[in-house]
Amino acid sequence: MGLTVNVQRVKHIGMTKQQAIKLFGSGAALARAIGRTRSAISQWPKDLTQDQADLVTGAAVRLDKLSACGKASHPKPKRRTRTQ
Repeated sequence: MGLTVNVQRVKHIGMTKQQAIKLFGSGAALARAIGRTRSAISQWPKDLTQDQADLVTGAAVRLDKLSACGKASHPKPKRRTRTQ
């Protein structure tokens, strides 16, 4: 008796190159954050591979651009000081 496995390709809804760049503010900043060159980033496909998305996400969490739960970090409001 043989086992038949039906594997269907499911489109991965992941991160795009534009989303990654927007997260860091520029392609140059993204490249610095992950230790690559701007040229390497420009050669990435429009839809990032899982490895590329993981690399971007890890750098974003490490640099406080993204929280561990996947939401964009926002700067905390400055504390007001009382003036007398």
